[in-house]
Amino acid sequence: MILIFYEILSIPFRISFEFEISEELSTAITIIFLLDIAVTFNTAVWIKGSINYHYSVIFRQYIKLWFWLDILASFPYDMVKNKTIIIRS
Repeated sequence: MILIFYEILSIPFRISFEFEISEELSTAITIIFLLDIAVTFNTAVWIKGSINYHYSVIFRQYIKLWFWLDILASFPYDMVKNKTIIIRS
């Protein structure tokens, strides 16, 4: 939760003032958010009044909506952009 608040506050600041944080911190935050996706795939879901631990059910529930939102929010766009620039050089 702390990382989410950090991102909410730092992204507008970085965009507005062209301020860059350390690449190590940015990479660490991205890795933590991507690990959260893996953890969510292993978290039981509540369906029709009972907890379900079956991976196939968890996968279907997560992939319906939240997975796509998490991927859009967690995808390392800046890392991909930087790697593309380096490869083209």
